[in-house]
Amino acid sequence: DVAKHAGRGSSWRALRSLQEVRDLVWQLHAAALGVDYPHFGPVSVENAGLGAPAGIEASLPSGADPGEILRAAAALAQVLDQVAGPFAISGLRAIVLERLSG
Repeated sequence: DVAKHAGRGSSWRALRSLQEVRDLVWQLHAAALGVDYPHFGPVSVENAGLGAPAGIEASLPSGADPGEILRAAAALAQVLDQVAGPFAISGLRAIVLERLSG
């Protein structure tokens, strides 16, 4: 969705989609750490005194430019790849990165 909306020039919709994915990455990270109530993502992780997923800061775009949003989404794909670990779907990362770059 991020790539679709950014490609159409719908920056606000792309940003919304990016945030939705970031929320899910935080939830997955929280679940992988075994924290209580992983559904709350960063709140659960911070309340447990644990760290953020490595590289998550790079998933914040510096502006609403579609290219910047795609760059942030590609950074988030890298974080997801690390967080998903053994649960990652083989080949999905390459497909996502290809879609975000084109």
